[in-house]
Amino acid sequence: MEPDRAPYVQLYHDQLAGPSPPQHPTVVELISATTTQKGLTIQAAYDAHVYPKGVKITKDQFEAIPLSLHDWHGDWNYTISHTPQPSN
Repeated sequence: MEPDRAPYVQLYHDQLAGPSPPQHPTVVELISATTTQKGLTIQAAYDAHVYPKGVKITKDQFEAIPLSLHDWHGDWNYTISHTPQPSN
């Protein structure tokens, strides 16, 4: 960008950036209001806990996660349980 144009563009930066994204409570309310014609409802809650980034787990820890793979696209659709489930 040419140096002589930079101040003009910076004056309108907020307008060019567009609206700010919705806040967490709004997003949680929108997700919670989701339903389907067959009666599916969603429960959602905001978790304000800050989780550390870059945590690595071992292969054994990963394999110990209690997953139940769904029949349809089990590689994408699965349930994580509080207690271990039988393997599929």
